[in-house]
This record gives sequence, structure tokens and C-alpha cells, in this order.
Amino acid sequence: MSDDACIHTRRRGRVSFMPSDPIATGLESIAANVRRLRQDAGLTQFQLAAASGVELRYVAKIEAGEANPSAMIMIRLAVALGVKPGNLFKPAKLVARGPGRPRKGE
Repeated sequence: MSDDACIHTRRRGRVSFMPSDPIATGLESIAANVRRLRQDAGLTQFQLAAASGVELRYVAKIEAGEANPSAMIMIRLAVALGVKPGNLFKPAKLVARGPGRPRKGE
């Protein structure tokens, strides 16, 4: 495996993958799909965490594209969202969020 296959930089304690990195693209798709499906289901991150048995902070990190969830975590999230696990891997783009919490009804 070449050094180019896993290019990353460390910033403020976080590992950031290069945009052309397939891992980053996959994590971005997972993040976007989990967030979209959660919002479509009318769930908060807290409710999804409780329903799936996944820590709230970890759900937030997954939705931010900052975590690399295991297969078990992906299955738990899919079951809680009422979708097949494969739906979490479909290509999708993560939409940037503004600072702070969203207002109710948005």
C-alpha cells in the first residue's frame, strides 16, 4: 500500500482526511445519510442514541463525519432508523451546518 492511499493531517487533535480520500468520502456519506434519515424520522440525536444504544456523543461525531463506526454500530443505527444498513452507505454529501443549535421547526 502506498503512502498516498492513507493521507491525513492532524489538526487540533482530530484526524482530517484529504478530500480525494475514499475513506473520507465514505464517512461523509454515512454522516449525511444518518443525519438525513434521523431528521426525516423526526428524531433528535438524543432520541436516536437512546433507540440505538449508541452514546449521544458518538452519534454527534458520526453525523459530523468525525467517527468511523463499526458494522455493529451501523446496524444498530439502521434498526433504530427503520432502514436497511446499506441505506447508510449510499453516496451523499454532508451539508454544512451553521453554528449553534437549529431553531425549532427548521
